[in-house]
Amino acid sequence: MKADHRIVRADGEVRFVQVLGTVKRDALGRAYELFGTSQDITDRKLAEQALRRNQFYLSEGERLAHMGSWAARDLV
Repeated sequence: MKADHRIVRADGEVRFVQVLGTVKRDALGRAYELFGTSQDITDRKLAEQALRRNQFYLSEGERLAHMGSWAARDLV
């Protein structure tokens, strides 16, 4: 099991954590043991948001200026 969660602390600060774990179940499917870890991924999430925002600004600038960009790799 892997999940990302957004947490709002009592002081209003927003943090993001990633949880990795396993669940053991009995024959009826009821959970009887949980084991896992959690890691603060706030910096990564904020960097991803900033990248998406910058990509949006670039695409909007290109659209408004009727321009585009591309990349190529030498095949030599």
